[in-house]
Amino acid sequence: MKQIIRQSFILGMLLVFFCSVFVFASDVNFEGIELTVQMQDHSATRAIQKLLPDFEKMTGAKVNLVILPFSAMKEKQLIELASRNATYDVIMLDYRDVAGYGEARWMIDLGQYLGGPLADPNLNLDDFLPTGIQSLSWREKLYGLPFYIESTMLMYRKDLYDEKGLNVPETWDDLYANAKQLNLDTNGDGTVDFYGCTLRGLRAVGYNDYIYNGFLKSFGGSYFDDQWKPIFNNEAGVKALETYVTILKDCGPPAVATFGYEEVMQEMMQNKTAQVIDATMLGTWLEDPSMSQVVGKNGYAMVPKGTVQRGSSFFGMGLGIPVFSKNPDAAYKFIEWATSEAVQKSFINEGAFMTRASVLNNPEFKERWPLFAGLIIDSLADAKITYTPILPEWREVADFVSIAVSSALIGEKSPKEALDIAAAEVEKVMKKAGYYN
Repeated sequence: MKQIIRQSFILGMLLVFFCSVFVFASDVNFEGIELTVQMQDHSATRAIQKLLPDFEKMTGAKVNLVILPFSAMKEKQLIELASRNATYDVIMLDYRDVAGYGEARWMIDLGQYLGGPLADPNLNLDDFLPTGIQSLSWREKLYGLPFYIESTMLMYRKDLYDEKGLNVPETWDDLYANAKQLNLDTNGDGTVDFYGCTLRGLRAVGYNDYIYNGFLKSFGGSYFDDQWKPIFNNEAGVKALETYVTILKDCGPPAVATFGYEEVMQEMMQNKTAQVIDATMLGTWLEDPSMSQVVGKNGYAMVPKGTVQRGSSFFGMGLGIPVFSKNPDAAYKFIEWATSEAVQKSFINEGAFMTRASVLNNPEFKERWPLFAGLIIDSLADAKITYTPILPEWREVADFVSIAVSSALIGEKSPKEALDIAAAEVEKVMKKAGYYN
């Protein structure tokens, strides 16, 4: 699969960094224009929301920010784009949708702006993490600029590890052994009520499949061979799912099959589980006294290894412009501003979701989040976006994978049976799409 060549977009070295986060390099006037920007309900969105008056003052444009939960955002996007409506000028673009939206010709190639008269000469595209740019590119077109990015990491109760003399796990076997020791009966009624490990189990694209991706990667598995035949039901894929299921069945909460990332993190923050593996940006939740009961009790580490490598997953969201927008130029300037180094630097106190290397490596970021700042950089470097192929059919493929993971977790099918069924369905999808002609 073709990956965009980042160097073709490099606009030059980063110039002097202005002390104000509100500097705007190009003189623009969009007086009278109202931009409608659709975003996920997310800490990155709340961070940008605080700065909107500054963008409006600089450009004259007004911004109507439409904030929706992730699933509702995606559903509304599909409806509006498929209907060719000019509802949104800017959308938050899931990297897994880049190929599908690109194939449908729903998104503007931002390459048409780069280097042009409207572009900020200080944009410095090369400052974005490579995975951020690659994840938003398809067939040598760039459909968004990276707004937030994440990998996965192990978040564990360091106080309990120390109390029991446990070492940070290097492998899944180590994690399982530790989790077994941390299944606890805290009230003495003979029933475990504190669980050794909690992971996403919810059957939905971007939930249980996101975590399974890391397990599959760690055992050296892949989704397809070089002929686009599904192979995630081979020995590596089955071992990955068996490992995931064993950890959760033996060490997870009873309702874990219904858990998304919020439920997973609630278990940790409410002192109900000893460790989780989830998005790197969520470590900030554990250290927030307004949210967490376990502030200062946590340790952070790379995701354990399978038989081949670590199981770091990848996810990212960009900001892009639908082709149906009536205000594409103003929309581009909003995206350029929202993803600029200056604005992203202002996010440091808000979270750990930045997409620019200069911000992630900034001493202020490391001082603000000393427990995991370096770990986030290492985890993002370990994650591979091509592990979940960027192709138009990916969302349909991932849906079958998610069904298989859920089926195995609830005991409806064995891991092998569940993956065999999913692989057969995925092969039908790929055949229908013309991959075997």
